[in-house]
Amino acid sequence: MALQGKFRLDLARKGQVVKRIEKKNTITGYPDDLMCEGNYGLLITRDKLLPVKQFFEGCVLTDHTNNASGNMIHHEANITACAGNDAYSGTYLKRGSVSQESTVISSPNGYKGYRFVWDWGTDRGNGTIASVGLTRHQLAIAEYFNDDTVPASGSEVTEIMYESGWDSTNLYLGRLHIIDYEREVGYRISYADNTIYIDKYQLSCKNLHLLTRPILPDPTQTYHPEYVGTEEIPQQVANMTDSTCSISYTGDKIYIITWNGSAIKAYPINISDWSMGTVVEKTFNSVTFMDVPNASYSSVYHKDIILLDGTDAWCMATTSNVVKMIKIDLLGGTSDVKVEKTLPFTASTNYNGCCMLMPNGDFYKYAARGVEMNTCLYYHNGNFYRARIQNTFNKANYGCVMSGTNSNNYGSSLFCLSDVSYGNVGSLIITTSHGFLSTIANLDEAVIKTADLTMKLTYEITEVNPQS
Repeated sequence: MALQGKFRLDLARKGQVVKRIEKKNTITGYPDDLMCEGNYGLLITRDKLLPVKQFFEGCVLTDHTNNASGNMIHHEANITACAGNDAYSGTYLKRGSVSQESTVISSPNGYKGYRFVWDWGTDRGNGTIASVGLTRHQLAIAEYFNDDTVPASGSEVTEIMYESGWDSTNLYLGRLHIIDYEREVGYRISYADNTIYIDKYQLSCKNLHLLTRPILPDPTQTYHPEYVGTEEIPQQVANMTDSTCSISYTGDKIYIITWNGSAIKAYPINISDWSMGTVVEKTFNSVTFMDVPNASYSSVYHKDIILLDGTDAWCMATTSNVVKMIKIDLLGGTSDVKVEKTLPFTASTNYNGCCMLMPNGDFYKYAARGVEMNTCLYYHNGNFYRARIQNTFNKANYGCVMSGTNSNNYGSSLFCLSDVSYGNVGSLIITTSHGFLSTIANLDEAVIKTADLTMKLTYEITEVNPQS
């Protein structure tokens, strides 16, 4: 489907338009990507993807330009105004309401299109506007705060597919730690008798392969990854427990990171030849690395409890008895704590779960167990926020914990969850996250909406003849 879009932004004072901006936009790759390459072997159900109109039912207006080729809000862009597909009368001052002027329209070539219209009152959506974009309703209305406020609506993570209860032939889906979406391989890490075991799997991620099978009621026909083999790396690993271990992946290396108090070690494994690199050992005396609260359950290791950022790493730790997110020089030449960020809400160890790095440099940090997950940490533009997620991750089982979260460039993210009571059971959740945009239109010159102005956004999306 070939689409085109244009918008008109009107700022008015007492009913008189004082500023009008009209501009064509870029349709990003997000809708097509999520329906095709991001569909993880066609596991996302059609009602979550069709009609395509749902990719344009929300809008976000940011104070920074956005890169259309990146399909996402710029890491440094703050949302000035937003709206979804409903009327809104709540207290979130960024949010507007859909107008009854929204309607189906026709285009000269005979295809149908849609005109979306949103309104903001004088007290809503005030600030600098440098870019306008459309996205899915739930992602557009996401609220996040840098204080203890619990967001009332929207969702940083919107579930679009959920499947659980895999039989014994499919148990590895939920227990994979690493999914390399580009290479379409998955890894599961275990440890016993001073040996690291890495199970390898061939996946159907962005491509369909000759033997890819669909999701069907008959579990023997359910898609599952193909087991390739197991690598065995002899290596004694200190503190290799589910509460003091984090697994990371850089594309060329798998890191096993463990800690004890202020001491931390990183064990690099080269995937080119499955050799062990030089172990990094450091002590950061000013901090105490926070454990993961799963020690009383069966061993389920987690990916990105500690999130690598080049040679640096983001960790949850206590400094002077205060829980913070800190950035340390883990793989570099110093033992420096580079950044300390106080959290927007009082966080216990239950919030020391997996991180998920997004293509634009943002990341999320989730709770360790499914049952605690109703909010998460969201890192954006140098700050941590409290964000809302759907009540998704506790559906499988109250003992469900994340093995790993893996995002990609195609709009989807894969959450692998393991059942700590029944180690051979896994669940898979596919989501799409706040920040992805279906259209991007950067203004030639930023405008400022002030409290004496109302604002109306009119956005038309129409189909074009792909042959023209």
